[in-house]
Amino acid sequence: MPADTPRANVIECRELGAQVTLVEGLITDCAAEIGKRKEQEGWFDLSTLKEPYRVEGKKTLGYELAEALGWRLPDVILYPTGGGTGLIGMWKAFDEMESLGWIDSKRPRMFSVQASGCAPIVRAFEAGETAATEFPNAHTCASGLRVPKAVGDF
Repeated sequence: MPADTPRANVIECRELGAQVTLVEGLITDCAAEIGKRKEQEGWFDLSTLKEPYRVEGKKTLGYELAEALGWRLPDVILYPTGGGTGLIGMWKAFDEMESLGWIDSKRPRMFSVQASGCAPIVRAFEAGETAATEFPNAHTCASGLRVPKAVGDF
């Protein structure tokens, strides 16, 4: 984890049995460290979109939203985005619910909201790009949104 990860997150992981390594830098620096060590230490990479279950977990956002609104989706969703997986998961949930006949084919407009100090997806969208480049000098007090190179940027 980045060395400045909120203390509660670090404690929670340690209490659940994780060996936590704090890395100076950002989540991208942590990913680079995992890349170096995963083979030699026999790790399974649980990074965003490199494992099969994160999108499945994020789908619950879509299901809970639809259920709370009586199986009618809102016109607009504003989603605080770090890596983009929540948006992907909700969209997948909407497709599944339509297949089940629980909702119709109408989809909400979905907006990725990012902190001005770390906004790679917003910057790419505004530039008309189909992928986001790494955001330089990423910073925000919202640690979950400080993802300078979003894997789910597509």
